[in-house]
Amino acid sequence: MPITAKRFIVLGIDCGSCATTIEKALRKMDGVKRADLNYNTARLEVEFEGGKEAEKRIISRVRVLGYKIA
Repeated sequence: MPITAKRFIVLGIDCGSCATTIEKALRKMDGVKRADLNYNTARLEVEFEGGKEAEKRIISRVRVLGYKIA
Protein backbone atom coordinates (compact mmCIF):
# COMPACT_ATOMS: atom_id res chain seq x y z
CA MET A 1 0.00 0.00 0.00
CA PRO A 2 1.41 3.43 -0.89
CA ILE A 3 2.48 5.85 1.82
CA THR A 4 0.89 9.32 1.85
CA ALA A 5 2.64 12.30 3.45
CA LYS A 6 0.49 15.23 4.62
CA ARG A 7 1.08 18.46 6.52
CA PHE A 8 -1.49 20.05 8.78
CA ILE A 9 -1.64 22.99 11.17
CA VAL A 10 -2.89 22.13 14.66
CA LEU A 11 -4.51 24.97 16.61
CA GLY A 12 -4.83 25.08 20.37
CA ILE A 13 -1.56 23.47 21.42
CA ASP A 14 -0.29 25.30 24.50
CA CYS A 15 2.89 23.39 25.31
CA GLY A 16 5.29 20.69 24.24
CA SER A 17 3.32 18.16 26.23
CA CYS A 18 0.27 18.82 24.03
CA ALA A 19 2.36 18.11 20.96
CA THR A 20 3.68 14.88 22.47
CA THR A 21 0.15 13.74 23.35
CA ILE A 22 -0.99 14.21 19.76
CA GLU A 23 2.08 12.50 18.31
CA LYS A 24 1.68 9.47 20.58
CA ALA A 25 -2.04 9.13 19.82
CA LEU A 26 -1.44 9.26 16.07
CA ARG A 27 1.52 6.86 16.16
CA LYS A 28 -0.71 4.27 17.83
CA MET A 29 -3.15 4.35 14.92
CA ASP A 30 -3.06 1.55 12.35
CA GLY A 31 -1.29 2.62 9.19
CA VAL A 32 0.45 5.67 10.64
CA LYS A 33 4.16 5.40 9.92
CA ARG A 34 5.29 8.79 11.25
CA ALA A 35 3.72 11.67 13.16
CA ASP A 36 5.76 14.72 14.13
CA LEU A 37 4.28 17.90 15.55
CA ASN A 38 6.45 20.98 15.93
CA TYR A 39 5.16 22.93 18.92
CA ASN A 40 6.71 26.24 17.79
CA THR A 41 5.18 26.20 14.30
CA ALA A 42 2.09 24.04 15.07
CA ARG A 43 2.96 22.06 11.94
CA LEU A 44 1.99 18.39 12.01
CA GLU A 45 3.65 16.09 9.49
CA VAL A 46 2.14 12.63 9.12
CA GLU A 47 3.02 9.68 6.89
CA PHE A 48 0.37 7.00 6.64
CA GLU A 49 -1.15 4.22 4.57
CA GLY A 50 -4.79 4.20 3.58
CA GLY A 51 -5.46 7.29 1.49
CA LYS A 52 -8.38 9.66 2.12
CA GLU A 53 -10.16 7.43 4.65
CA ALA A 54 -7.02 7.23 6.80
CA GLU A 55 -6.59 10.99 6.50
CA LYS A 56 -10.14 11.50 7.78
CA ARG A 57 -9.43 9.22 10.75
CA ILE A 58 -6.26 11.17 11.58
CA ILE A 59 -8.13 14.48 11.47
CA SER A 60 -10.91 13.03 13.60
CA ARG A 61 -8.42 11.72 16.18
CA VAL A 62 -6.81 15.14 16.59
CA ARG A 63 -10.25 16.71 17.03
CA VAL A 64 -11.29 14.09 19.61
CA LEU A 65 -8.18 15.08 21.58
CA GLY A 66 -9.58 18.62 21.74
CA TYR A 67 -7.61 20.45 19.05
CA LYS A 68 -8.49 22.10 15.77
CA ILE A 69 -6.71 20.93 12.64
CA ALA A 70 -6.45 22.59 9.25
